[in-house]
Amino acid sequence: TFSTNFGIFNGKSQTQNATTGNDGRATITLTSSSAGKATVSATVSGGTDVKATEVTFFDELKIDNKVDIIGNNVSGELPDIWLQYGQFKLKASGGNGTYSWYSENTSIATVDASGKVTLNGKGSVVIKATSGDKQTVSYTVKTPKYMIKVGQKAYYACVLTICKGSLPSSQTVLSDI
Repeated sequence: TFSTNFGIFNGKSQTQNATTGNDGRATITLTSSSAGKATVSATVSGGTDVKATEVTFFDELKIDNKVDIIGNNVSGELPDIWLQYGQFKLKASGGNGTYSWYSENTSIATVDASGKVTLNGKGSVVIKATSGDKQTVSYTVKTPKYMIKVGQKAYYACVLTICKGSLPSSQTVLSDI
């Protein structure tokens, strides 16, 4: 008989009888709908109690749809006008708290180890985060209406000064500055 102090076995209860196979092993499935730690023990024939290593459950990995646009202290949806080399930060939560980030197309956007995305070119791209407990989630950066291209990397704070406090809606507007 298996028992646990957290979660449920085979979707039913915190105790579960199991029969061993020809190899002497019994298999059960422990699940939980919330984060926490479970200790599983089994009473084997003869009344001996055996405890397994503690099992940890994590919350579902998520990426917040509100991004932090770097350089102007704005949070929200990614605007549909991009500044080439502009940056924003993605925030992940859940999983075991350790994340690795990946861009499916680095010519459109790159992402560093902290979730900071740099917009390199116009287009759509999927950014993925994987937690240390092997959950993966994705965030899709949609193609903008406009991309303001620059000859060299610039950041929003600098560009706001150059553009007199207003990010233009097209490359043409920049020619008048």
